[in-house]
Amino acid sequence: MAGGENTYAYTPDPISWVDPLGLARCDPTGYHKRKALRTDVYNAQRPTAGRHATKHINAKDADEAKNLSVGKGSLDKRSEASYFPEYAGKVSGFEKQAAYGAIRNGHAFDHGGTRFMFYKNPKGHVGYNEGKLTDWVRIEMTNAPVPTIHSFPASLEQVGKYIPGVR
Repeated sequence: MAGGENTYAYTPDPISWVDPLGLARCDPTGYHKRKALRTDVYNAQRPTAGRHATKHINAKDADEAKNLSVGKGSLDKRSEASYFPEYAGKVSGFEKQAAYGAIRNGHAFDHGGTRFMFYKNPKGHVGYNEGKLTDWVRIEMTNAPVPTIHSFPASLEQVGKYIPGVR
Protein backbone atom coordinates (compact mmCIF):
# COMPACT_ATOMS: atom_id res chain seq x y z
CA MET A 1 0.00 0.00 0.00
CA ALA A 2 1.83 3.11 -1.22
CA GLY A 3 -0.88 5.62 -0.40
CA GLY A 4 -3.61 7.09 -2.44
CA GLU A 5 -5.72 10.12 -3.12
CA ASN A 6 -6.60 12.29 -0.17
CA THR A 7 -10.36 11.79 0.00
CA TYR A 8 -10.57 14.30 2.82
CA ALA A 9 -9.39 17.17 0.62
CA TYR A 10 -11.79 20.03 -0.09
CA THR A 11 -11.60 19.37 -3.83
CA PRO A 12 -10.07 16.47 -5.75
CA ASP A 13 -6.31 17.04 -5.92
CA PRO A 14 -4.26 14.48 -7.89
CA ILE A 15 -1.00 15.85 -6.45
CA SER A 16 -1.67 15.38 -2.74
CA TRP A 17 -1.90 11.91 -1.31
CA VAL A 18 -2.24 10.23 2.04
CA ASP A 19 -0.26 7.40 3.58
CA PRO A 20 -2.72 6.26 6.27
CA LEU A 21 -0.49 3.49 7.63
CA GLY A 22 2.79 5.41 7.42
CA LEU A 23 4.38 2.92 5.06
CA ALA A 24 5.86 5.38 2.56
CA ARG A 25 9.64 5.43 2.38
CA CYS A 26 9.86 8.92 0.97
CA ASP A 27 9.66 12.12 2.97
CA PRO A 28 7.35 14.33 0.93
CA THR A 29 8.15 17.43 3.00
CA GLY A 30 11.96 17.07 3.01
CA TYR A 31 11.96 17.42 6.81
CA HIS A 32 14.45 14.61 7.48
CA LYS A 33 16.92 15.94 4.91
CA ARG A 34 16.78 19.44 6.45
CA LYS A 35 17.12 17.98 9.95
CA ALA A 36 20.23 16.03 8.92
CA LEU A 37 21.71 19.20 7.43
CA ARG A 38 20.97 21.18 10.62
CA THR A 39 22.65 18.42 12.65
CA ASP A 40 25.73 18.61 10.41
CA VAL A 41 25.84 22.40 10.89
CA TYR A 42 25.60 21.94 14.67
CA ASN A 43 28.49 19.44 14.66
CA ALA A 44 30.61 21.33 12.11
CA GLN A 45 33.97 22.81 13.01
CA ARG A 46 35.87 25.67 11.44
CA PRO A 47 39.18 24.92 9.68
CA THR A 48 41.84 24.96 12.38
CA ALA A 49 45.08 25.56 10.53
CA GLY A 50 46.45 27.32 7.51
CA ARG A 51 45.24 30.21 5.46
CA HIS A 52 41.82 28.66 4.90
CA ALA A 53 41.09 29.16 8.61
CA THR A 54 41.74 32.92 8.57
CA LYS A 55 41.47 34.08 4.96
CA HIS A 56 38.21 36.07 5.21
CA ILE A 57 38.57 37.42 8.76
CA ASN A 58 41.83 39.39 8.67
CA ALA A 59 40.49 42.92 8.15
CA LYS A 60 41.01 45.35 11.04
CA ASP A 61 38.57 47.93 9.63
CA ALA A 62 36.15 48.48 6.74
CA ASP A 63 38.79 50.05 4.48
CA GLU A 64 41.11 47.08 4.91
CA ALA A 65 38.20 44.71 4.21
CA LYS A 66 37.55 46.54 0.94
CA ASN A 67 41.24 46.47 -0.03
CA LEU A 68 41.59 42.75 0.76
CA SER A 69 38.50 42.03 -1.32
CA VAL A 70 40.29 43.36 -4.42
CA GLY A 71 43.67 41.78 -3.61
CA LYS A 72 45.46 44.75 -2.02
CA GLY A 73 47.37 43.60 1.03
CA SER A 74 46.49 39.92 0.77
CA LEU A 75 49.28 37.37 1.10
CA ASP A 76 49.13 36.17 -2.50
CA LYS A 77 47.78 39.42 -4.03
CA ARG A 78 44.56 37.62 -4.97
CA SER A 79 41.18 38.98 -4.01
CA GLU A 80 39.62 37.50 -0.90
CA ALA A 81 36.15 38.45 0.26
CA SER A 82 36.46 39.98 3.72
CA TYR A 83 34.13 40.33 6.67
CA PHE A 84 33.88 43.55 8.64
CA PRO A 85 35.72 43.24 11.98
CA GLU A 86 32.45 43.05 13.96
CA TYR A 87 31.53 39.86 12.05
CA ALA A 88 35.08 38.51 11.79
CA GLY A 89 35.40 38.50 15.58
CA LYS A 90 32.40 36.21 16.00
CA VAL A 91 32.51 34.37 12.68
CA SER A 92 32.09 30.84 14.05
CA GLY A 93 28.78 31.66 15.73
CA PHE A 94 27.62 33.97 12.96
CA GLU A 95 28.22 31.49 10.16
CA LYS A 96 26.31 28.74 11.97
CA GLN A 97 23.36 31.08 12.55
CA ALA A 98 23.59 32.10 8.88
CA ALA A 99 23.59 28.41 7.86
CA TYR A 100 20.46 27.74 9.93
CA GLY A 101 18.81 30.76 8.29
CA ALA A 102 19.80 29.55 4.82
CA ILE A 103 18.34 26.10 5.51
CA ARG A 104 15.14 27.65 6.87
CA ASN A 105 14.83 29.84 3.74
CA GLY A 106 15.53 26.94 1.36
CA HIS A 107 18.87 28.32 0.17
CA ALA A 108 20.97 25.16 0.64
CA PHE A 109 22.43 23.32 -2.37
CA ASP A 110 24.42 20.11 -2.81
CA HIS A 111 27.50 20.61 -4.97
CA GLY A 112 29.60 17.47 -5.39
CA GLY A 113 30.14 16.54 -1.74
CA THR A 114 30.08 20.14 -0.52
CA ARG A 115 26.94 21.90 0.60
CA PHE A 116 26.61 25.57 -0.35
CA MET A 117 24.23 27.76 1.62
CA PHE A 118 23.37 31.40 1.03
CA TYR A 119 22.06 33.78 3.66
CA LYS A 120 21.05 37.42 3.40
CA ASN A 121 21.88 39.22 6.64
CA PRO A 122 18.77 41.16 7.72
CA LYS A 123 20.95 43.61 9.69
CA GLY A 124 22.73 44.85 6.56
CA HIS A 125 26.21 44.58 5.08
CA VAL A 126 28.64 41.97 6.40
CA GLY A 127 31.70 42.87 4.35
CA TYR A 128 33.14 43.25 0.87
CA ASN A 129 33.43 40.95 -2.11
CA GLU A 130 35.36 42.17 -5.17
CA GLY A 131 35.30 45.72 -3.81
CA LYS A 132 31.52 45.84 -3.40
CA LEU A 133 29.53 45.93 -0.18
CA THR A 134 27.38 42.87 0.34
CA ASP A 135 24.84 41.60 2.83
CA TRP A 136 24.96 38.03 1.47
CA VAL A 137 27.01 35.23 3.03
CA ARG A 138 28.07 32.04 1.27
CA ILE A 139 28.54 29.14 3.67
CA GLU A 140 30.40 26.04 2.49
CA MET A 141 30.25 22.82 4.43
CA THR A 142 32.20 19.70 3.56
CA ASN A 143 31.26 16.31 4.91
CA ALA A 144 34.62 14.95 6.05
CA PRO A 145 34.75 12.63 9.05
CA VAL A 146 33.79 15.79 10.95
CA PRO A 147 31.83 18.37 8.93
CA THR A 148 33.89 21.51 8.25
CA ILE A 149 32.17 24.87 7.85
CA HIS A 150 33.62 27.96 6.20
CA SER A 151 31.96 31.18 5.05
CA PHE A 152 32.63 34.50 3.36
CA PRO A 153 30.75 37.56 2.10
CA ALA A 154 29.23 36.65 -1.27
CA SER A 155 28.66 38.83 -4.31
CA LEU A 156 25.24 39.05 -5.95
CA GLU A 157 26.71 37.31 -9.00
CA GLN A 158 27.76 34.30 -6.88
CA VAL A 159 24.38 34.12 -5.19
CA GLY A 160 22.51 34.57 -8.49
CA LYS A 161 24.05 31.38 -9.89
CA TYR A 162 22.06 29.41 -7.32
CA ILE A 163 19.10 31.69 -6.55
CA PRO A 164 17.78 33.27 -9.75
CA GLY A 165 16.38 36.79 -9.48
CA VAL A 166 18.17 37.59 -6.23
CA ARG A 167 18.62 41.23 -5.21
